[in-house]
Amino acid sequence: MVYSYNPDLPLYPGSLAKIMTCLLAIENGDMDQKVTFSTQWNKSLPPQSIVCNLKEGEETTLGILVYWTMLYSANDAALNIASIIGGSQEGFVEMMNQRAKQMGCTDTVFTNVHGLDDPNQYTTARDLVKIVLEATKNETFCTVFGEDSVIMPPTNRSEKERYINSDNHLIFNM
Repeated sequence: MVYSYNPDLPLYPGSLAKIMTCLLAIENGDMDQKVTFSTQWNKSLPPQSIVCNLKEGEETTLGILVYWTMLYSANDAALNIASIIGGSQEGFVEMMNQRAKQMGCTDTVFTNVHGLDDPNQYTTARDLVKIVLEATKNETFCTVFGEDSVIMPPTNRSEKERYINSDNHLIFNM
């Protein structure tokens, strides 16, 4: 028997929403797909929001955006993924909610791709377990999730490599 405490209590998902964002990017996109970064959504983010600080028009890959989203928790990268895969944040959020239902999540509603608080966005611990169990069935997701650091190669707007470092202190080698 497993002990649980309030497994069906609705709560904000926070950055855990990015698990679904990255899973859908991996399932519906090509990690090697060349993409052009846009900063147009940054004005919708709060000032203290975590961003990857890529430049407008910077060319990279969908995979690099997934790493920025999952490892660094970059909200601007998540918004770019939504635009690339879903055509818009709204279209991508619809995909997130459909996929959650496919997973059997009955108490989850996503309203954005980054998990920033919205009174209409919620999930439960029980549903999050379903999402994580489904995500960890995906080999590419597990590879991304398990990295502690990835090097982003130079781009058309930056001659230097950049490190995408995880903020997940549970996976660092000690």
